[in-house]
Amino acid sequence: MAKKQIMKNIIKTKINKENIRNNILSEENSYMSNSILKYALCLIVVGVFGVIIFNNTKNDNSFDNNIKINKVDYMGASILDAEVKEINDIQKLESEYYFYKDLVNNRLFNEQKTYEVFTRESVESKEYNILNNYSVVTFNDASSIEVSFSKNNKPLRDYFFEDNGKSYSSINGEKIKIYSYGKSYMTTFNYKGINFDIESSNISESDFLELLSLIIK
Repeated sequence: MAKKQIMKNIIKTKINKENIRNNILSEENSYMSNSILKYALCLIVVGVFGVIIFNNTKNDNSFDNNIKINKVDYMGASILDAEVKEINDIQKLESEYYFYKDLVNNRLFNEQKTYEVFTRESVESKEYNILNNYSVVTFNDASSIEVSFSKNNKPLRDYFFEDNGKSYSSINGEKIKIYSYGKSYMTTFNYKGINFDIESSNISESDFLELLSLIIK
C-alpha cells in the first residue's frame, strides 16, 4: 500500500507540474499574442498618421498639381517702339514691388539685369520719356528668362502669339494661363494690381513653375 501511495503521489505531482507548465505556456502565448497584436495596431496607427502628416506636408509645400499647359502653334515678331535703359538704383523697386528681392536673389537669376522700358507720348515725339514697365532679364548661351511688370501698363514685348488658351493652371491658389512653344514658356496675368508678362527659353517646366511661385504667393 505504501508503494502504491508513493506512485500515486509521484503521478499526481507530475500531472500537476505538467498542468502548471501548460498554463504558463498558455499565458505566455496569450501575452505574446496580445503584445504582437498591440504592436501591430500601433504600427498601423502610426502608419496612418504618418500618411496623413506626409500628405498634409506635401500639400502645404507644393503646387496643387493642377498644371495645364496651352500649346502655341505659331509665334510672330512685332515691332517694338521703345527705348530700354538699365537701372542701377533698385531700392525703389525693392520697396515698391514685394517680389523683386526674392526674384533677383533666386538661383534662376544668377546673373541678371533690370531695365526700364520707355515709350513716346506720340508717333511724332522724338523723346522716349514715358515709363511703360520694368524688365528683369537673365540669360546665357543656353537659356533665358525675362520678367516684365508694371502697375499702370501692360508690359511691351517684341513678339506675339494667340492668347486664346482654354486651360488654366493653379499656382498657390491663383488661376493663370501658361503657354508653351517649343522649349519656351510664357504667361501674362494680373496679380495684386500688377501686370506681368513672363517668358523663358530652354528652362524646364518645374523651373518655370518655381519662377511663378516667387511672384504668386
